[in-house]
This record gives sequence, structure tokens and C-alpha cells, in this order.
Amino acid sequence: MLNINENGFYLSKEQPAGNYTIVAQTGPAEIGEWHQIVIGTQDGHLQVYVDEELWIDYIDPSPINHGSIGVASMDGSQVMVDNVRVIGLTAPLPSGVVQAPPVLEGAQPPEAIADGQAGDGLPLEEVEQVEEPSSEQAEEAPGDVGLPDLYIANFQIQPESPKVDSPVQVTIAVGNQGDAPAGAFSVRWNPAGATEVGCSWNFGPLSSGVSQADTCMYTGYAQAGTYNWGVVIDADNEVAESDKNNNRMSGDIIVSSGLKIPDAPTNCTAQAISSSRVQLSWQAVADLTRQGFRIYQGLTSLEVTVPSNVNREYIDNLAQATQYQFDVRAFNEAGESPAGACEVHVTTAP
Repeated sequence: MLNINENGFYLSKEQPAGNYTIVAQTGPAEIGEWHQIVIGTQDGHLQVYVDEELWIDYIDPSPINHGSIGVASMDGSQVMVDNVRVIGLTAPLPSGVVQAPPVLEGAQPPEAIADGQAGDGLPLEEVEQVEEPSSEQAEEAPGDVGLPDLYIANFQIQPESPKVDSPVQVTIAVGNQGDAPAGAFSVRWNPAGATEVGCSWNFGPLSSGVSQADTCMYTGYAQAGTYNWGVVIDADNEVAESDKNNNRMSGDIIVSSGLKIPDAPTNCTAQAISSSRVQLSWQAVADLTRQGFRIYQGLTSLEVTVPSNVNREYIDNLAQATQYQFDVRAFNEAGESPAGACEVHVTTAP
């Protein structure tokens, strides 16, 4: 975007979507006068000539080589535009030396202008006045006739329940159900909230009644859990007012650890050592994903947790001549082995 006002010329790039960064700046130019502006671009090389002098010469390392061309004024500004001509380039842009713009008395230097701010407009005396439509005319004017209307026709995430660190394929189809073609636009998918962009697509131009589809491979989620994702068409000016919410979609995705619940221990035994102490032993099933063992008294009261390389444990502070029930379960991030699969009964000595 080339922003022109009485304080300077600013070449900005929108990347990521919604964030403009100034990549070149110069100027200013005299207001209240006609100026000839020539903008040439080819394969990321962009030049701006003002009154036949080269003011901006910029090379974009990651250019967008297709899209629409627009001329617009900011709110509150007055500008006159005439003799707009667009031609195709058949040769590379010529090399040249950037000319210093004229120094205007009282002009604010470009460095003092914050990104995104606009001036107060051009007070031209000969701006053509356009009559506001009457209330009868306004009622008869159709709201969204002649506008594109982008919508998400299809969206899929495969697999639907991925595992941690496994790639995810994201597929989207975007259509235009409006009355006019849509220019170039982008679509982004946020895998979790709005802070990280997992996939970004560039679409367009898109004719009326036509849809386009594309896919993207996301590297995967780093942790298990439930994530809320969102996808949005970044083209607010190309969504009909009557369907302004059809250009976005959201949902939840459950990411699993990729582990299976470990098998229960086998050969479980219990032996009374004294009137207050018993010894439990078991044999572990070979499983590299197991994190350890949990020993329950009964089926619900957790007594102790031991590492995965332990297969024997003592339980103390028991009542004499009393029967106890214990249950040993293997566990990992996915869960623990079934209750009662390694259940033992033992009676302390009198």
C-alpha cells in the first residue's frame, strides 16, 4: 500500500494480515497541486516515480505477484484522481538513482508519523461536489447488489483426533456467491486461539459462482488437550452485509498423547510380615510407555506410587489380625490399567 499525504510517501506491506509495516518512506509532496505518479512492479521489484523522478526503489523478498489494484482516499480526505492507466510490463524495471524529494517549509518529517495515521486531507477548492441521495432514493437502493460474497464452502482437519507431534492436513474450499468477482484475498487458520497462524492461503481473483480449494500441512500440536481453532477469510470488504458471518468458522479438536493405557501387572501376591506390615509383589508387563505403579487400598484409596522399575513394596501402620485388600495398577499419561486386575487379599499377624 502506497500512502500519500502532505507529510510524506509511505510504502507499507500487510503481513501478517491486519498488520501494516512501513518498508520505505520519503516525501513530502506539495499539496493542492497535480502530481504525476507512476508505480511499476515486477517480481517483487517496486519503483515509485513522482513527477518523473524516482522516489522509492524497493525489492520485496517475498512478493505477492497477483491481486487487485485500487485507488482510494482516507476518511476525511479530499483528493482528485484523473487519467489512471494500467499497462503490463514486458521487461524488468530499469535501475535508477532515488531522487531526494523537495523540502517543503513547515512539513513534518516522515519519521514523526506513526504507522497507520492519516493526515487531515487536501483542501482543494475545485473538488466536485456529489449530491447525497434523497431518503426515497436511499430506500430504493439495494444493499449488496454488485458485491462479491465470500464464504467457506468446506473445511476439514485430518485426522480429526490427531496425536501429539503428528502432522495435520488442513483443507479448505472458499466460494463466491455474490454478484461480482472478488479480488485477491487471504485465508488463515489458527490452530489454537488467535495468537498462532497454523495455515495461510492466498486466493483469488474469484469469479461469481466459483469456488477454490487448497490444502496445508500443519506440523502438529506439541501437547495433548482440547484446542479451539478458528478459520477466517481476511476480506471484510468482500462479504455481503446480509451474510457477514459466513466468512469464519471455529470448532474444537482433541489431541491425544498417542499412548495406550498400560497392561495390568501379573502374578500379584501379598504376604504379612508382621502385625502391622505387609509386602506386595507383582510382575510387570513389558511396556516402555509405563510411568510407574499405583497401589490402592481397596479400589479407591491411593496408598503409594512407585517408579516403573519397582516390583515390590511394603505397606506399614496396619492394624493387627486384620484382613486388607490391595490393588496394584500400572499408569502413564493415557491412564491406568483396569481396577481389580491385580487385586490381592492379606491378613496381618495377630
